[in-house]
Amino acid sequence: MTTAQPIAKASGESLSVLGTILQGYRAAARQAGSILILAIVWTAVAAGTGYLAEELTHSRSDLWAHYSLGAAIRNEAVEIPEYAELLLAASLIEIAIYRAIILADVPRWNAVWRIGRREMRYFALTILFWVPIHVGRRAFVIAVNLGAAPILVQHTIAAIAVPVLQAISISMIAHLLDSIALIPFFGLAFPLVAIGAPGGALRQSMRLSRTHRTRLATIGFLYGLPLIPLVYAPYLAGPITGALPILQSTAATFLSLLASALEAAVFAVAFQRVTAHLHKGTYDVFD
Repeated sequence: MTTAQPIAKASGESLSVLGTILQGYRAAARQAGSILILAIVWTAVAAGTGYLAEELTHSRSDLWAHYSLGAAIRNEAVEIPEYAELLLAASLIEIAIYRAIILADVPRWNAVWRIGRREMRYFALTILFWVPIHVGRRAFVIAVNLGAAPILVQHTIAAIAVPVLQAISISMIAHLLDSIALIPFFGLAFPLVAIGAPGGALRQSMRLSRTHRTRLATIGFLYGLPLIPLVYAPYLAGPITGALPILQSTAATFLSLLASALEAAVFAVAFQRVTAHLHKGTYDVFD
């Protein structure tokens, strides 16, 4: 294992918004085989957990039958294991993509299950940033459904008659806030942790992104515009009967993991451009 040196500085070059997104999508396409394998395996695991939880508790069907604060909280609690698995799955997939693009690592089969120190650091970072957003979004949905949200918000949501479109709108707002408040400052912390960069990833991300924050925010928002409707697309299918909810949830899980892979590919390219490939030949990460 060679000693890894911290990244010294950010590149002064301009960060192309559309160029970075398109190159990231192309880079993800080159890793399509690995992405599909990881996404399929973890979709099966998460779907199995969700199905078992529903069979044991009937929390989701109870919530649909009678929406109340108690039923909503119970359903959210039952879904915690499945959500934790999705965060872990997204972490492992993103690490594999970051390392494939930035370090030219060849993804291995054990990437599906490999959980070491690097993976736990990345998972902790994922929890730190995405759990508060998830909790805030779910709390907002519950408040709207119970009529506890401000009147203006209630009327705005009610004006969107289709429930799926309401969910997409709420996710778009959360995505916009994330693009403004988090990505410009801490978005590069994820590739730093994924490639095993030494030192404080949050501090290094702040330094690297200093002259690129507006463009990083724009990239962070634009890359997800086609992905959010795609993740919710399965819920546009027919009335909720029989096995359809299970199929919809499984398809949405699979698509959300693909979206995570695309996000990692885009920000891997952004990281390369911001650092002007200064990391190349510097990091020899021990596996």
